[in-house]
Amino acid sequence: MDNEQNKSFFDRFSEWATAAAGSPSAFLIALTLIIIWAGTGLE
Repeated sequence: MDNEQNKSFFDRFSEWATAAAGSPSAFLIALTLIIIWAGTGLE
C-alpha cells in the first residue's frame, strides 16, 4: 500500500505547508497568529 494514502488530510496539508513555509516553526507561528486573529473578531 502507498504510504501517501494512509496519511490524513491534515498530515498531507501540513507537510505541504511546512515545505512552502520553509520550517515547521514558521508554520506553527502562522497558524497560531491566524487562530488568535480569528478569536479576536475578524475585522
